[in-house]
Amino acid sequence: MVIEILFTQESIYKMETLEEKVLNELKNLDKKFSKDEFANEFEKSKKEFTELVEKGIIKRRGNNLLSPTDAHTISRVSFNAK
Repeated sequence: MVIEILFTQESIYKMETLEEKVLNELKNLDKKFSKDEFANEFEKSKKEFTELVEKGIIKRRGNNLLSPTDAHTISRVSFNAK
């Protein structure tokens, strides 16, 4: 499908570079999705999430586990030990 989009007769006639073809297709997709209600709702929630991250209220998900190389930096706490 992507190859069909990038090598239409119109683009071959114009002899556009690959970069120009990709940029044109991205512009077309942007126009297409600007009318999509679901995509707009997603963009809105993404923006709100980014604002909350910047304020420090929440943080992005990721690997928050202690790595084996950093394990030696934390003091060990032991309970019920003599």
